[in-house]
Amino acid sequence: MMGNHFYVYEHWRLDRDECFYVGKGRGGRAYNTQNRNQHHKAIVAKLNRIGSAFEVKMVATGLKEQEAFKLERARIQFWRNAGVDIANFTDGGEGLSGHNFSAKHREKLSLAHKGRPLQNEHKLKISVSTKGRKKTAEAIARSASARKGKTASDAARKNMSLAHKGKKRKPLSEETKNKISVAHIGKKVSDETKVKLSLARKNNTNAKGHACSIKAKTIMSQKRKEYWVKKKNIDANNPSL
Repeated sequence: MMGNHFYVYEHWRLDRDECFYVGKGRGGRAYNTQNRNQHHKAIVAKLNRIGSAFEVKMVATGLKEQEAFKLERARIQFWRNAGVDIANFTDGGEGLSGHNFSAKHREKLSLAHKGRPLQNEHKLKISVSTKGRKKTAEAIARSASARKGKTASDAARKNMSLAHKGKKRKPLSEETKNKISVAHIGKKVSDETKVKLSLARKNNTNAKGHACSIKAKTIMSQKRKEYWVKKKNIDANNPSL
């Protein structure tokens, strides 16, 4: 990569007047908040919540790429030696601008990161940065498309079951219950699904011979009555349904 158009920059948080990130780039990279690591995003999100911001400070401009890499590494080391918890995950100076990794290299990187546990501090930072973030309709559609036709392996199901055992599920609000109820009104179960449900009940050894308590029967009876009253009201207000 030729040309002296690279620079090294630092992001300083205004609430502490302290550097929290060192980067190398060109063009508008220093002012771009996209494609940042989770630690960086968590700090920026916190600054936004408390009504603060961060400032971009240029360390040096007009550098060749290798000069920028070298200075980036030096600045990261400087702040770490000073005891500052900067958001950089690496020592800097890696990668090439605009470089596309081969499929083989991507596979190696993927395998290298598989099974690597995240530290609790890192998990917390990711949680904070994603809290309150809503997926776009496009992102939801992509996720649904990617999952379509995929089934979890027996081992995966067992792991999910073990992970949820003992956890108390948060009760649904009345508003959520009503939404679920309305969404299912008028839906017909296919013959294939009916057969699957029937087989699942027959093969469920835990359910065989199980008698519901008087309390459970009363609750189920009341829920059925509420359902039919609600359905009649909806049908009366929406004759086209």
